[in-house]
Amino acid sequence: MEEIDIITTGGIVLFKWGQGKLRGEPINTVIKDHLLADRTGESKAIVENYMIRWLSDNETSTIIMVVHVKTIKVDYIDLFIKEMMKKFKEQYLPNKTIVKSIMNTTVEETLKECQERTKQEKANKKMRKFEETEKGAEKAMKLKKAKGESKKKEETIIVGEGENKTYKFDGMKKQEKPKSNGSTLSKIFAGFNGTRIIDEAESLEQAEKIEKMLIEKNVNSEIAAQIKSNIQTLLNGKKVDTFTLRGTVIQGVTEVLTRIMTPTSPIDVAKEISEKKANGDVYTMVFLGVNGVGKSTSLSKMACWLTSLNYKVMIAACDTFRAGAVDQLAVHAQKLGITLYEKGYDTDPSAIARNALKRAKEDGYDVLLVDTAGRMQGNDALMKAIAKLVHSAQTDLVLFVAEALVGNDAVNQLTTFNRYIIDYAPNKQSKGVNGIILTKFDTIDDKVGAAISLTYCTGIPILFVGSGQHYTDLKLLDIDELISTLLK
Repeated sequence: MEEIDIITTGGIVLFKWGQGKLRGEPINTVIKDHLLADRTGESKAIVENYMIRWLSDNETSTIIMVVHVKTIKVDYIDLFIKEMMKKFKEQYLPNKTIVKSIMNTTVEETLKECQERTKQEKANKKMRKFEETEKGAEKAMKLKKAKGESKKKEETIIVGEGENKTYKFDGMKKQEKPKSNGSTLSKIFAGFNGTRIIDEAESLEQAEKIEKMLIEKNVNSEIAAQIKSNIQTLLNGKKVDTFTLRGTVIQGVTEVLTRIMTPTSPIDVAKEISEKKANGDVYTMVFLGVNGVGKSTSLSKMACWLTSLNYKVMIAACDTFRAGAVDQLAVHAQKLGITLYEKGYDTDPSAIARNALKRAKEDGYDVLLVDTAGRMQGNDALMKAIAKLVHSAQTDLVLFVAEALVGNDAVNQLTTFNRYIIDYAPNKQSKGVNGIILTKFDTIDDKVGAAISLTYCTGIPILFVGSGQHYTDLKLLDIDELISTLLK
């Protein structure tokens, strides 16, 4: 074992144990290329000469990462990571602190325990045939699936029967403004007593407390600085007590975030669809992003919402790369009673999008939703391909799908996707990505700062958020709710 790191999901290193200095920066590479970008459920990666394995924990918002030389087989590593996470939580949760000497001892003892347990288990284990092993069974399934998929090349129109359900989307309506319970602010202002006029020094002190709190919740430092300046201006020379102080801070935060999060040109999807429908045309939406962020699920939620508004919807299956992608959409289409246009796997996605649009126009559909394969922004060929697809479908709305707990790499991803779509537009007049869908919004508690930063750094608005596993768990972004969540 070369190195063991325990980090927060925000990137703060809580503990490091190692035998020596690693060559290069394998940990940073994994964080950038896998944890922040891919999020497909992977738990290992090879970086140069190292194998890195990791395990995340939602309760502590931490990740344990273990590094060893890739040419050395470490049989006990999975067991070790699980045991270490368990022991780390026992030490960390009571006081949210780590005593390095104790943790060093814990690491060494756990290594010995796992080595002995694995050695004993191997001694008791009988030899199995390859097809009986997990890897053998997995390979057999892949071969079976590939054989079945190779036959699917013809154009197929699948009309889902539906489940005769009525879907209600309360989150697509303007909600009553939520009230922050102010628990975070109460802690910050615990030492503020009485009523008095705030001078310049104290206004700066109170504003800096808010700035620190926002940065701890993943808000971009530039945004936090803007809010600090706004709050300082509002407080300076003002007569306040604890109650009015809290209200002034909420006002300062709200003014800046509302300015950042409100799009300069509001997008009303339902209105735009109606306008195209009135002209006898089809409204096309393309969903794109990196692997594993929930594009197909978000598309299905969007399809459900649009059908609840009585629009006639067709889905185009243009993810012809990922095994099972077309079948996954077929299941959603069947449940929702929506038409799916597909031509199987290993076919040109742009051609599928173009033919699906032609068919949608011929058959009188109102909306075409285009699913795409996930891709990393550094792959030039795949990025050019997605730009070609967007323009082949004569897209009206390009939606970038990202997880709510995003980092700086997501900003780079979105910026790159946007640039390729603009640069490779046939008429050089494309507006690029129009909006963002944030998935898993219900899992981030008050760590919404990174989502705010995504819009601030790119200028592209968050239009929708996914907040669950049901088809109706899609809603419009409510800025008031976002601010309330940030300050709760």
